[in-house]
Amino acid sequence: MSTQIIFHRRLLCLMAVAITLICLVETCFADSNGQIQSPNIVPAISQEKLLELAKHDHITLFKLAIKRYEDSISDYTGTFYKQERLRGKLGKEQTIAFKFKEKPYSIYMEWENNSSAADKLLYVKDQNDNKMVIHPTGLLSWLRSVKCDPGGKDARKSSLYTCDQFGFYNSMKRGLKDYELAEENGDLEIKYIGLTEVHGRKCIIIERVLPKKTDYGTARLIIKFDIEYLLPVAMERYGWDGNLIFQISFRNLKFNVGLKTEDFNAAVYRL
Repeated sequence: MSTQIIFHRRLLCLMAVAITLICLVETCFADSNGQIQSPNIVPAISQEKLLELAKHDHITLFKLAIKRYEDSISDYTGTFYKQERLRGKLGKEQTIAFKFKEKPYSIYMEWENNSSAADKLLYVKDQNDNKMVIHPTGLLSWLRSVKCDPGGKDARKSSLYTCDQFGFYNSMKRGLKDYELAEENGDLEIKYIGLTEVHGRKCIIIERVLPKKTDYGTARLIIKFDIEYLLPVAMERYGWDGNLIFQISFRNLKFNVGLKTEDFNAAVYRL
């Protein structure tokens, strides 16, 4: 047998071993839907415990979810779907791809449809004069980028929540604050609605109902907590008139992907 044939056979064997190892790694880190997940997330509480809290103690549920997030997650990417009522009018649902990093607080968003004032947005705390960098739409779309105050009037005209309020952590902290205030006031009413799926992910549905007082922004809050992630992957807010104020859902989430500072450089996105 020639040396060349032996070399080719050894090369084929090595390739087969490599393919097998890759398949094994993907199997270990895939969820029930075949999506690759980070191995670095702390295991969630049992489904039995989760259901118990969903029925009787939403405040403890929020606290556990926040603690798990703090211990486990440093960055994530995905797509979210958002619909808001602004100045009394319910807008179209927007689809937005994003990258997010906790430290330093960094967010990049790119609209896939129904953009409003901007179709790209980058914000990194304490960079770019602590302003968000956007690519405007409409008459100003010829501009490469514009710097804006993330909490300014123009930003708030386009969204109920500003870019420096983005993320699961901020959302859960706001939710917990509202829950605790309502409990302190003796106004808290909670419900467990049941099980559902959000973009193929198994979730529990909980609801918070509040009386019409100036202390509270909305009458009803419906939250869908991902059972595995222990994160609110979908939410709906309703006013006392029954009208939808805000809804959001997330899909294709990937955690701890190792985002770097250069992933939030304006030049990367032609901003």
